[in-house]
Amino acid sequence: MRRRRRRRRRTRRKRRTRRRWRRRRRRRRRMRRRRRRRTRRKRRTRRRWRRRRRRRRMRRRRRRRRI
Repeated sequence: MRRRRRRRRRTRRKRRTRRRWRRRRRRRRRMRRRRRRRTRRKRRTRRRWRRRRRRRRMRRRRRRRRI
């Protein structure tokens, strides 16, 4: 009876580790797809405003240096 109990415990531990790895991989793939869509929309709006402000500042600095 003692030998049979030991064998059951070993098989249960192996099955638990395999199931955990499979579940983690599936969740990460789903979350990555959602994050990419949200970040792309925000970056497009922010880049337009930043480019306009940087161009104005650079023009002022160049005029002062030439004078």
